Amino acid sequence: MLWCLTVISCSGGKGGEIIGRYEGVGDYEPLSLFLADEGGGIETVTLSDVDVTVSVPFTWTLNGNNVLHLDFDPDDAVISGVGDDDQELQADVLTLLSTYTDPRVYVLDRTKHPLELRCGEGCPRYRKMSD
Repeated sequence: MLWCLTVISCSGGKGGEIIGRYEGVGDYEPLSLFLADEGGGIETVTLSDVDVTVSVPFTWTLNGNNVLHLDFDPDDAVISGVGDDDQELQADVLTLLSTYTDPRVYVLDRTKHPLELRCGEGCPRYRKMSD
């Protein structure tokens, strides 16, 4: 008798530790990330010099123990602080939203405390905030 088992996604029992709030690291300090326990979350960009906040929802999956996939939904983004009369700022926000069309893949750096999320070049890096 032949038995076959295929594992598509598995958290290795450590998925719960990634739930929570993260702050941007280095050049990405204006960003924050929230991973909810239901496989969703929000990335928020704060443009403090013009008092604008852009929040983009996403869904996430954890593959294996260290690979986190984020799929963004820029069509459901929430934008606050942009007036109808500021066309230049509106254009900047639209340009920002265009960066959310592709999914991101993060590697969890479990050697760092607090936990860090690392992505490829040009992609935000995050550090988990204390609860």
